[in-house]
Amino acid sequence: MNRFSFDKALSWAFSAPHAGSYFVLYPLLYALAYLVLFGIIGAIGYAMWPQFASAFQILSDADSGNADPAAVISAFGSLLAIASPLILIASIGSWLLWAVFEAASQRRFVRGDKFSLGFGADELRLMWVGFLFGLMGFVLFILAYGVVIALVVGVGAAAGGGAGPDSMGAATVPAVIIGIFLALGAFCLYVFYATRLAPCFGLTIKDRKAKFLSAWGVSRGRFWPILGAFVILAIAGGIVVQIIQSIAQALLLPTLMNLDFASGDTPDFSALATPGFIISAAIAFFVMMAVQGLYVHVIAAPAAFAARHDPKGGVEDTVQLEAFS
Repeated sequence: MNRFSFDKALSWAFSAPHAGSYFVLYPLLYALAYLVLFGIIGAIGYAMWPQFASAFQILSDADSGNADPAAVISAFGSLLAIASPLILIASIGSWLLWAVFEAASQRRFVRGDKFSLGFGADELRLMWVGFLFGLMGFVLFILAYGVVIALVVGVGAAAGGGAGPDSMGAATVPAVIIGIFLALGAFCLYVFYATRLAPCFGLTIKDRKAKFLSAWGVSRGRFWPILGAFVILAIAGGIVVQIIQSIAQALLLPTLMNLDFASGDTPDFSALATPGFIISAAIAFFVMMAVQGLYVHVIAAPAAFAARHDPKGGVEDTVQLEAFS
């Protein structure tokens, strides 16, 4: 416990072993991997654009009242059938890539390993733990905003019951205020649980077992140091990321302004297939994802540092015990 402190958690991203290789290879390969993934998705979406355009045209006609209701329903079904595979590929692909790069970060921060990427037991365990972590946030979101929606429905029911404008306003204001406080409370609740369970990823790598609720004991008495270090890194790093990404987007803007998407009543995205746009967009996206990858790596350090100093047996304790044996 004495080896864990706020200042060490804050600086661990920069003082952990192999900073040189991680700060160069990690963002470059992160950007390359996501560039390939979304390039594949973009290519598939572009190939399916005629089907998209046909469905959009039917829905556009529906706005003017000239479309058959059955055709509109069929168009919605076509859009869903086309978009579903793209969403599935993006979701599973992003999940896999997250596990690969998160495992690399945690191996550095927790075990002090050299930079390496792969897909094996570590990554599979992190995918499961990441799913549980995301599910926790989803459940808290549903519970909080379910109550907010219930309040809105209650106000609407009061209005439908013949309430006048004055009573309607009197009922709306408290509902809005309560809804705001509930949303704020849900956010604070999520921050609390997310911070307490954040060491689960590092703990999973350290113990080579899927650990989720066990992270609660790792963060006991360390809530504020973990949260404080994370917030400082997230804010400072977020500012840098936003500046660099804004510059990359600004450099791409002249290319976008020179494209002509108009073709009849539906947009024509054939201009996106020109070499000039593809190269410009790829460079901008690569830069944006590289700084994003470095940001993701850095902000993972405080929770990983807590997992490294697990009160039930930290990494240094294990090394010293093995040396003594």
